[in-house]
Amino acid sequence: MHDLDEIINEAKAAREVKRAVSVQMSTQGLSQGQIGQVLNVSPQYVSKGKGRYETGGGAALRLG
Repeated sequence: MHDLDEIINEAKAAREVKRAVSVQMSTQGLSQGQIGQVLNVSPQYVSKGKGRYETGGGAALRLG
């Protein structure tokens, strides 16, 4: 989770922050639909970010 906090606090790209926040919210028990509404993204966006994080950690949420 430290890597998520690092992205949220230090990333310059809004997409990286949004990905990290969506994963963090997911680990706190919010549904993909709830996260999507709060962040104005699709449930698929949330699912994809969570999958990336589970397989590659925080580095997988970074752009490029």
